Amino acid sequence: MILPRQVFRKLVFTAFIVGLLGALVGLSVGAADFAARVVDYSNLGAGIYGVPDAVLGPPTKWIKEPGGPGVPSGTYACSMVYGAWNTAPDGSPLIVTIGNTNTPGRIIVEFDPPICDDPANWYGLDFIVFGNAAFVGTGYVRYDTDMATYRVNNNASVTGESVVVAVSPDGTNWYEYSAPTADSYWPTNAFAWNSEAHTWDGELDPTKPVDPALTPSNFAGLYVADAIELYKGSAGGTAYDLAQSGFAWVRYVKLSSKGGEVDALARVRKPLTISEAKNLPDGAVVSLGPSCVTAGSAEFADCCYIQSADRTAAIKVTGRTAEAGCTVLVTGTLDTEAGERVIRASWLGVQQR
Repeated sequence: MILPRQVFRKLVFTAFIVGLLGALVGLSVGAADFAARVVDYSNLGAGIYGVPDAVLGPPTKWIKEPGGPGVPSGTYACSMVYGAWNTAPDGSPLIVTIGNTNTPGRIIVEFDPPICDDPANWYGLDFIVFGNAAFVGTGYVRYDTDMATYRVNNNASVTGESVVVAVSPDGTNWYEYSAPTADSYWPTNAFAWNSEAHTWDGELDPTKPVDPALTPSNFAGLYVADAIELYKGSAGGTAYDLAQSGFAWVRYVKLSSKGGEVDALARVRKPLTISEAKNLPDGAVVSLGPSCVTAGSAEFADCCYIQSADRTAAIKVTGRTAEAGCTVLVTGTLDTEAGERVIRASWLGVQQR
């Protein structure tokens, strides 16, 4: 049977998308999760803020603080109250400033493989843009600030600028989002907070968006340690749904502004199963879909065992616990402990008891 040309093209396109999605399933957070290359730019910032490739790779984790009035020099974690700026501890640039108050600028990046519209992703969202916005807090942030005693201000206002985001499959046909604008909500937060040790803890997931049901009012006046828990394992950023654009997939993302900053861009991942997570290497940051606690807080003070809904896989989770019988979501880092695969949790949330 000879298929009509438009039907044939549709089948080929569908096969491409299915194959692409299949290739991405189960991969750990890595180079393919972030923008692959810069393809065009104009009117970027000066010095360390004008290096185009600074937008490539994962969002900022650590920042070199040169010091100033009320703020000692040192290495600071990138957090929702201390946004990316200056350089990394090794001196490499972290963010790009796009344009200025007088003249707009732009930068266009390419994803390889493309970003696909996939309702199965976390919250149905498809990609995330990280800027250097930060919640206004109660005083200066230091490298040793206890985030269990430092608050987001009562308005949950942020410092940041507006970055307009557009997407294209071919670099010619573009869709521009009217909202949200990047470099605003939600500020990047690289790590969980350990309130017992009064220090930063495990990595949060840059491929998991913040729950879109949240609003700034949810964060008003909270201690930062509690505000981080509302991120539910996400590292923050402004997330977008390709369904809004009408494109099934895009390869290019354009960022335009008159003074806003961009740190990184990431594709959104699906919730992983335990089996998929266990096949990944030590050090991979993972976010699991719903799993059942088989042994928990009644048996262990600081760990639990979880299994998949179909009971085909199980894994130990350390650092967080919940009651047996609960359904939980987990974000954490994979490790091997005495030959046993474990997840060192940076966040654990109970969905159902």
